[in-house]
Amino acid sequence: MRRAPAFVAPTTHAQQPAARRATLLFCLLADELDNAPTSSTGQKIGTSATVEILNAAYKNADQLQAEPPVYPNQPPTEPTPSTGTAQIVERNIRALLEREQQRDRQKSWQNRVADVVTGFTGSMTFVFIHLALFGGWIMWNLGWLGLKPFDPSFVVLAMFASVEAIFLSTFVLISQNRMAELADRRANLDLQVSLLSEHEITRLIILVTEMAKKMDIKEAHDPEIPELAQDIRPEKVLNTIEQHEARFADQQTNSAASSAPTT
Repeated sequence: MRRAPAFVAPTTHAQQPAARRATLLFCLLADELDNAPTSSTGQKIGTSATVEILNAAYKNADQLQAEPPVYPNQPPTEPTPSTGTAQIVERNIRALLEREQQRDRQKSWQNRVADVVTGFTGSMTFVFIHLALFGGWIMWNLGWLGLKPFDPSFVVLAMFASVEAIFLSTFVLISQNRMAELADRRANLDLQVSLLSEHEITRLIILVTEMAKKMDIKEAHDPEIPELAQDIRPEKVLNTIEQHEARFADQQTNSAASSAPTT
């Protein structure tokens, strides 16, 4: 009587997740059993051959799951370089950061001064300094500190605050103008990327439609496809938006005029 071979479980993947490994193993085992020969009586193979098939399935699983073994107290491995989409994202981030640094290096000294002043005036340090300065000024001139007042009517304080507000508002407007210019550039970039994406999608629609026609798919004759396969003209979209806005404004005006009471 032939002795059944011992079942040998692989040790290279002992620490892998059990659910994933078991699923792959049973799928391979089912394929092996489907291809296994039957006995002369038409019955399935016995325990000995089943164990052999199970060992073969484990070997196939080892080949499909080519992962390094995981052992306790194993030192961490070096992270592998990112590939695919991660590389594209990293390249875009790096390019944008380099562009921002280049723009910062090209700023004039006036804009640098405006940024420094705006950044300082927008901090809590600026608030605390003014609380201390104005509080001390007011208590001094009210006589609470026992000193001779130098601005009893607070005219000098009001003039000082007005002049400071004029300069601070000017610096804030300078910074806001630069931020608005940067926002316009980014919006233009988003618009160009969106137009490029729309053009690529239109070409994909044309290619897929031709493939569907070759395969005799009924959806290829959808009446909306010819319209979707046309490139969108931005000027036409803007004209349509302006027409709808003007029409909506006229409707609002007419409804307001009709609802007004007549005398």
